[in-house]
Amino acid sequence: MLANAGGVTVSYFEWLKNIEHVRLGRLIKGYEKKTKADLLNSFMASWTEDEKVKLIKGPSEKDIVYTALDEIMSSSTDEVYNLSVERKCSMRVAGMLQAILRVAKVLEESGQVI
Repeated sequence: MLANAGGVTVSYFEWLKNIEHVRLGRLIKGYEKKTKADLLNSFMASWTEDEKVKLIKGPSEKDIVYTALDEIMSSSTDEVYNLSVERKCSMRVAGMLQAILRVAKVLEESGQVI
């Protein structure tokens, strides 16, 4: 279930990207470039310009997607594992329970009675 969720998550990233017709990397690239340039100029005076440029360039869209996917999947796996231990059930049952609990939370937060 978690492996399938990873594919769905990446599809969600694509959907977000397509809504605004911009690459994910463009959303944060300018800010990161300026921040990195400031840091490099302040603390890395001995670095060559090529080394600085490589760091300033920032992450690619692929880097952003992989990092976000890793964070989401790692935290989801931890949640399912912890629920499995807490409820003394299999990871499969815990995964289904976690999904149900998430849907119930969204319904509750939207004001719908469960």
